[in-house]
Amino acid sequence: MSETTIRARIKTVVDAVPNSGLIHDYGRYADQIDAMRTLYVSTIGGSSVLRAWTISCNRVMPTLPDFDGKFAEYHYVLRGYWQLDDSAASEKSAFAMGLAVMAALDADTTLQAYFTEHASMPRFEPWLFAGMLVHYTEIEFVIAEEA
Repeated sequence: MSETTIRARIKTVVDAVPNSGLIHDYGRYADQIDAMRTLYVSTIGGSSVLRAWTISCNRVMPTLPDFDGKFAEYHYVLRGYWQLDDSAASEKSAFAMGLAVMAALDADTTLQAYFTEHASMPRFEPWLFAGMLVHYTEIEFVIAEEA
């Protein structure tokens, strides 16, 4: 499975999680706050909210071919941004979404065949992003590419 195919599959899996928001297969940036916010705002339940995910590959570790023919491990990071709304206890909903995305990744049979490390959530915290307070989530996992 090539890196391009892996990234596309991750996008498909996350996109299938209900109310996950926008999913970009790379980090999106803009030089103005309003333009940046536009890249991450989606319509959920009839309301415009900042809710989105980006997919990044932050490390590639070559490995020696083994009996399975694997030769490189791709270390992926999904970054989630969920608009903070204290009156709606959004921390609970954002955390539950992170768990749902992790479960979807781990349950996907296409990705399962290539996992060397299953999804983990090493970071979940409030951040200032695009001029707004958000719940920031990082989900990490490792996928091996075949020769």
